Amino acid sequence: QLPAHLRSGNHVSSVWGIYELADGFGGVCALGRQIPGLFKAVGDPELLEERFGDAIGRLENDDELKARLTAWFAGQTKADLLRMGTELKVPFGAVLTPADLLKNESLGERGFFDTVAIAGGGTATVPGRPFLGLPWRPPERLHEPGEDTGAVHREWIGVKA
Repeated sequence: QLPAHLRSGNHVSSVWGIYELADGFGGVCALGRQIPGLFKAVGDPELLEERFGDAIGRLENDDELKARLTAWFAGQTKADLLRMGTELKVPFGAVLTPADLLKNESLGERGFFDTVAIAGGGTATVPGRPFLGLPWRPPERLHEPGEDTGAVHREWIGVKA
């Protein structure tokens, strides 16, 4: 148990943050039991020193710990993080862009995306039903910017546009 004057939520007992990667951004939110796996992934022998071995030591050496993690994350890719997270049971995550999501095999296999017509011809792939069980009908077409403003105001906030 930490003294009351050192309390700062989980920051002291966990290692977490969002870091720049070689191809975007990713992060970690490792609780105490997951920190050995995180340090194994990083592969920096200095992280195995006593000063990083407990919550108080990590707090006292937080600037150095963050610097070491920042340097390590910079050499990783989103795919690296997600693979290592599964292998080492470390809660890594990747910040996915819209382009990343469109390429996500799992979302595609689950039928998450809808294809809709766009003004002027052609189609666009858009997010579909947010979760199963929700009645869902994809739009017939993508609307022009502002096209629905009046209807939304009338239906949802009772304002006449």
